[in-house]
Amino acid sequence: MKTFEVSTFKGVRNDVSPERFDKDDLQVCANIELDDTGRPSQRGGTTALDAEPLHSLWANDELCYGVREGTLQQLHPGLTWQNLNVPIAGERVAYARTGNDVFFSDGLRTGIVGTDGYRPWGIAVPPQPTFVKGFGSLSPGKYLVTMTYVRRDGKESGASPVFTLDIAQGEGVVFTLPVSTDPWAETKNLYISDCNGEVPYLIGVIDNSVTTAGVWQMPAGRTLTVRTLRMGPPPAGHVLGYYKGRVYVAENNYLWYSQPYEFELVHRAMNFLGFTSPVRTFAAVSDGIFIGSDDETIFMRGDDPKDFTRKQVAPYGTVLGTEVMIPEHEFGKGDRQSPVMGWMSTEGFCVGFDGGDFTNLTGGRYTPPEGVAKGASLLKTRGASPQLVTTLFS
Repeated sequence: MKTFEVSTFKGVRNDVSPERFDKDDLQVCANIELDDTGRPSQRGGTTALDAEPLHSLWANDELCYGVREGTLQQLHPGLTWQNLNVPIAGERVAYARTGNDVFFSDGLRTGIVGTDGYRPWGIAVPPQPTFVKGFGSLSPGKYLVTMTYVRRDGKESGASPVFTLDIAQGEGVVFTLPVSTDPWAETKNLYISDCNGEVPYLIGVIDNSVTTAGVWQMPAGRTLTVRTLRMGPPPAGHVLGYYKGRVYVAENNYLWYSQPYEFELVHRAMNFLGFTSPVRTFAAVSDGIFIGSDDETIFMRGDDPKDFTRKQVAPYGTVLGTEVMIPEHEFGKGDRQSPVMGWMSTEGFCVGFDGGDFTNLTGGRYTPPEGVAKGASLLKTRGASPQLVTTLFS
């Protein structure tokens, strides 16, 4: 009998049947790691540090969050948990960080955790104020009216739907202004246009607890116009991301994006991008975003979403939750440190580079089984060998 010595392996293979394998292909590889030369070794063991059930674990530098006992909690150094008392009903939480703020969504609700603890993601748009007419000296004609809420950090809500107020000679008006239930809301801005004007101007700043405001004549010198018409908080989505001064939220087939550097305001009539199937992956590089859906992978190049150019880089979809950032030097690109983004697709583990360059690292050997719906990825280093670990769930 002829004997073969096999000292290196190429890893698990499932693109052909086992009888067509080469001698260095593996059909099953349980608790075995291969270094970058193909040398096998036993996978390092693990030690359980916390037996409490946990999901949606996420970390970015010094910040780490997860869901335990149905609430969002922060993991601190020393493996101590702080309960933020934020109920989580969805089965998976997505996160995105800007500065010290971490935005999160479980598909049902959204929020922000930061140095001040938890706060709502955006301010609910107020309903229209109601009014009664009385005596006054407003010019007869039509006036446009709207209002907003303002939080103690200075952020303003979207404006209530504009309505038209008809004023006759000798009339004024008393508005009933709804109170915001947001604990951070401090004041309300009331905006009214000039007589027969087309743009509402700020006419008064009212404490949130005050419910009425009378307008008997129009003050002079008004210059601040309402700027948050048709805007409001982003929807609750299942994928989050940050790119070039905007936070992005995927809700089914739509990718919503915030106003520039105003992460809590989305123009609901304009600030969205549509896709042919639900968005599963958001992976931003320096000059664009790789977007994976159920049936394709696209690179959107540019700085402003209104000017993005789209290019399909793969005719297959991606797996929810498997994005991971990889240092570019791991791919032999010299000393450059701009990030490479990786994710699991339905045809193998892929990486995307600046300019829309795209590579499927495992597609020629291994593809995930059918029915994979979501997962999570981790980049770690054992010795001098970087390792990408992706866990997949049906």
